[in-house]
Amino acid sequence: MTKIIHDQVWPGSTLPFGGPTRALRIAERAASAVQRRAADEVPGVTTVSCRLA
Repeated sequence: MTKIIHDQVWPGSTLPFGGPTRALRIAERAASAVQRRAADEVPGVTTVSCRLA
């Protein structure tokens, strides 16, 4: 049970967000989800997966 909860709460890898002068970070999963959703809004485009680095 603990592993399930940990997997759901842990953000995983993070990426810098907001430019080099800011200490903001965003979870890679969240950024990928936003990018996939944006791509799905483009007519004729279908995304299967997305990985940011």
